[in-house]
Amino acid sequence: MRNKRLYFGTLVFTFVLAAGLIFGNKAVVRAAEATPVQTTGTTPVAPKKSNYDRWMNICTTMGKNMTRYHFHYSRYSNAKSYRKAVKKQRTSNCAAFVSWCLQEYGVLRPGEMIYARESGRVNKNYRSWRGKVRIIPVYRKPKNAASFLKPGDVVLWKNIVHTNIYAGRNSKGQMIWIDGGSMATTRSGNEYYKSADKKKVFNYLNKYTISYVIRIKDL
Repeated sequence: MRNKRLYFGTLVFTFVLAAGLIFGNKAVVRAAEATPVQTTGTTPVAPKKSNYDRWMNICTTMGKNMTRYHFHYSRYSNAKSYRKAVKKQRTSNCAAFVSWCLQEYGVLRPGEMIYARESGRVNKNYRSWRGKVRIIPVYRKPKNAASFLKPGDVVLWKNIVHTNIYAGRNSKGQMIWIDGGSMATTRSGNEYYKSADKKKVFNYLNKYTISYVIRIKDL
């Protein structure tokens, strides 16, 4: 009798164990089917660049190209686009540099130009900005204009007929600029561009007045 009970108990244990394995495997299969397979070796999707990054890249690339192709500074440069200038006279100035950058970004059409008069007034050779910028009157010295400025702003100056791009502050808290004016060139003889792609401190600007800021709306 004892052997029969032992035999019966062994059969029951074996049955329970087998059932557990069968149904347990099905549960594992169902779980595997429900969980997406994580594959390796796939091509990662590059993060999308912001419009500000794109704008800064256009400005620095333009400056590098002006150095690469030996552009020199001319106060009276009249090239309406970078592409025309690089094929012909290869001259630029602060306003031409900023205008070409705005053309590349798509705010201005090819041939459209802006600059600041000595009074600080915005001068342009077209009628409409096509709703792509805000024009902000400032009329303050740089140290008093912090609340009006945002990195990436195009800045027009009063009394020095100057146009450049505000690039924020450096680690010391100093205001830095991207500038295609004569200060971005060598300082001897013909002024060839060497640093229009750099974000630099220009202390001489601190004594002048910012008249207007041109802010690209989608930055």
